[in-house]
Amino acid sequence: MIKFKLILLGFFPFLLMGQSQIVSAEYFFGQDPGFGNANAINIQAANNLSTVFTISAGDLSPDFHVLHLRVKNSNGIWSLYAQNPFFVMNLPNPQRLIESAEYYIDVDPGIGNATPLQMLETYELNEVFAIPLDNLNTGIHTLYVRIKNNEGQWSHFTKKNFFVNTELPKLKVIGLEYFIDEDPGEGNATAGTVTEGVVVDEIVNLIIPPSIASGEHVLYTRVKNESEVWSVAAADTFIVDEESNIISIANNLKISPNPSNGWVNFYELSNIESELSVISMKGQLIMKECCIKNSVDLSHLPNGVYFLQLLNREGNRNVMWVKQ
Repeated sequence: MIKFKLILLGFFPFLLMGQSQIVSAEYFFGQDPGFGNANAINIQAANNLSTVFTISAGDLSPDFHVLHLRVKNSNGIWSLYAQNPFFVMNLPNPQRLIESAEYYIDVDPGIGNATPLQMLETYELNEVFAIPLDNLNTGIHTLYVRIKNNEGQWSHFTKKNFFVNTELPKLKVIGLEYFIDEDPGEGNATAGTVTEGVVVDEIVNLIIPPSIASGEHVLYTRVKNESEVWSVAAADTFIVDEESNIISIANNLKISPNPSNGWVNFYELSNIESELSVISMKGQLIMKECCIKNSVDLSHLPNGVYFLQLLNREGNRNVMWVKQ
């Protein structure tokens, strides 16, 4: 099954002219069967419509496909369709055990020949691993991780870009603080407990205030070294559901390619305009640009590592991007 979150107001605003309501919706894959002949979506009539629905991909072959969505208003007028591309693949049996994992940096030594990660057999891998970076040169690197199930099948790799600076002095981390949404200034945020050391590798418990409002928020954390210098604040978006008292981590911004030579494509933005902020690794605002939709040209920036932050009506999303 595939689950889609459909925010119809963002796709079809013209239907709301004249106070008409959205009264029905339908979807199809591939060829258009004609207005009213596609697969109906069960919705309630409304001016502003946001709903989650589940559809089956059982009849679709493993390949790229395009989901087409459209709605009809109370005047009987159908909208143009909105498109959402996706990929169908045959996944292994989810009950197969994960029996091993391995990683490598930059160059693939071949399946089974990378550095093993110490783990126990499990159906779901959710652990923190310490990976040594002592022998890496200053610059941009890429970490790759893959796993093997109990039938000897290796997964595709997942990767993460990072930056190493061997020229920095090895100062101890002596403090940590965090804040939500608004920065009160360095040293004025909520203090957290962290073990002092040049390398800190631990899980820190942070308290979310019970009075926080429902909706999307951004949690920022930063650390201080023994020279009283604060790091750039790391950002993670989370969602609070006041009714169910659930806090969940929201997806970060998805881009490609990364690294790139300038052009960056954004995904899952519902084709709405966003404000882009480019921030250096030192926390300096490099540039700000409005009205970004699906892509942006950042080729004029020097090579390096940046934080990209997009702000729109759906919230604030972040990602680390490498320009090379």
